[in-house]
Amino acid sequence: MKEKGGFPGLNFRFTIFSSSRVVALLLAFLFLVASCATNPVTKKREFVLLSEDEEIAIGKQQDPIALEEFGYFNDPKWQEYANQVGQRLAAVCHRPDLIYRFKVVDSPEVNAFALPGGYIYITRGLLTALNSEAEMAAVLGHEIGHVTARHAVEQYTKAKAYDYLRTIGAIVLSQVGVPSQVGQLFQLSDILFFGVLMGYGRQAEFQSDQLGIEYAYKAGYDPNAAEGFLKTLKGMDKDAGRGGFEGFFASHPETADRIKAAEEGAKKWLSADGQKAPARLIEGKEGYLTRLDGLPYGPNPKEGVVTGNIFRHKELGIEITFPEKWEIFNGKSAVIAKEPDPEKDHESKKNRFIQLAAPDDLNKRYSPEEYAKKYVKGIKAGETKEIHGLKAYVGRGEGTHQKIGRITFLYGIFFKGDKAFHLVGFAPTGEFKEVEEKFRKTIESFRGLSAEEAEKIKPTRVKVYEVKAGETLEAIVKEHAAKGQDVKEIAILNGLDPKKPDLKPGQKIKLIVPA
Repeated sequence: MKEKGGFPGLNFRFTIFSSSRVVALLLAFLFLVASCATNPVTKKREFVLLSEDEEIAIGKQQDPIALEEFGYFNDPKWQEYANQVGQRLAAVCHRPDLIYRFKVVDSPEVNAFALPGGYIYITRGLLTALNSEAEMAAVLGHEIGHVTARHAVEQYTKAKAYDYLRTIGAIVLSQVGVPSQVGQLFQLSDILFFGVLMGYGRQAEFQSDQLGIEYAYKAGYDPNAAEGFLKTLKGMDKDAGRGGFEGFFASHPETADRIKAAEEGAKKWLSADGQKAPARLIEGKEGYLTRLDGLPYGPNPKEGVVTGNIFRHKELGIEITFPEKWEIFNGKSAVIAKEPDPEKDHESKKNRFIQLAAPDDLNKRYSPEEYAKKYVKGIKAGETKEIHGLKAYVGRGEGTHQKIGRITFLYGIFFKGDKAFHLVGFAPTGEFKEVEEKFRKTIESFRGLSAEEAEKIKPTRVKVYEVKAGETLEAIVKEHAAKGQDVKEIAILNGLDPKKPDLKPGQKIKLIVPA
């Protein structure tokens, strides 16, 4: 039988035996390029494909990308404060030899994340959700935990090992003459596998919660703060209608489980002191709230403002009304609205989106129809319209989305001044008719703002208010908060019971007010 060519110096035959030799050779190579290292936290030997120097190099490389994506919060006092708290925690962690960098990013989202090698980020939105320095310590400690336990290295090793195994599998399949349909199925498993790899996974997140509590306690902070902050997050997420906060990333465990584990973790470290929270431990509530006063709240006005289901942009002078109860994400390059997933069926994900991209500059006198047919791929049919006084073209088409597969879309092109705005609603082709009318209504809601309307768009900020005798939260919000602020939301933001937000004279609370 004629031999089939392969790598130089190696010959592969159409036999199971020669394929198994390939597997053995490649597995041997995998173990040669890998190494075993002791995990700094568990002290166990682990199989890794990334050295510490490489880990640090990845973090250094990705840091400017993270700052470009989220934006650096240009407030030296907050940057210094976050670094001060973070360095106190880093000094007592399992990898104190690393140089840690703590940065506040200019995002309204409630989030925090870590890159390999000691790069830690906390969002401006999360600062508002915290109610004490001890809570900040718990969050930063959690992110340090990802670094010390080398969760990113573990994830990288899994992905790289799978990549090697995928290579082995592809060679084996080709040698035994597996039909191409099976090869396609093998490629599909790639997508599913890397979907599983998104995030660090439940066990890693539980471990980081506990490490954050440990580091906070050892640095002199009250470890009970972690439980309090998780309760705030749970309340925020339930109020948003998502039925339970899943953590800083979608892979995090359900918050109820995390709250229980955090309570037990705090008790463990406090047991030696014999009391709930010794006086020597820092909570830092009043000082933290004082710092919060004046902090910008919500999206940066330069990126537009979302109020309910309405998006307005002062500088661009536009307004869009998205479907009610859809989740709206306001990024630097686009505004995306997503139909929420079912509350109870976590396996059923909705892939129905509406997106407004950053506008293009018009450099030639096209009609909206000419522009759409030149620059929008897959558009099949449409009509030229005038919507709220703006020239527009609305068309329907089909295409392929790299994650969703085959999609059908409704596309709107609007000319305003010397700019072309792209507004598109898309869904899996089989589901398009269910949301077509919502897409059409959103596109037809696009309008320009008058100078007077644009001027009314005001940013908001945090105001720390001292409660007076006899005042209720409802009365305070009605008199002092920005228009549209909800009493329940303000209660949750302050770590209060939204059903019965009891206040005491002299108590300091956070309000959201016009800037």
